[in-house]
Amino acid sequence: GEYDTILPITEHGLLINIGEVKGSVVFSGYRRFPDESMGPSEIKQIIRSPGDKIIAVDGISMEGKIFKQVIDLVKEKCKNKKYLPIRFLSTKDFLTPVSNTKSAVKHSALPENIIMPKKYCPSPQSSDDELPSPGGLNKLKMKKG
Repeated sequence: GEYDTILPITEHGLLINIGEVKGSVVFSGYRRFPDESMGPSEIKQIIRSPGDKIIAVDGISMEGKIFKQVIDLVKEKCKNKKYLPIRFLSTKDFLTPVSNTKSAVKHSALPENIIMPKKYCPSPQSSDDELPSPGGLNKLKMKKG
């Protein structure tokens, strides 16, 4: 089913990879900080599985959007924020069963579009900040974007 996340924005961006599967824009894995340490989203395993489809970014539906449009919106919504709400649809709910999820994900390697410069994604005030609860997003109304 659908689930909501609130991804922390670090000085190196969201620290996630985004790819395409069967025309859908999906989470394809976590990125690491330059020193190879895990980012906050990976530590907390906020996104359930590689291949989970991005269906809304900050309340805006991604239905009908192409990869570049999703990336551009993520970059725009990341500006001057500490967190970015993203709604996902579990892989099992939109793909036929795949024995190896990694092989099903066609990566679009655009790391400069995923790791956003500091000017776009300011670092949270404290790395110990608690993540906001996605529970408040359950009634999030998606706007056609």
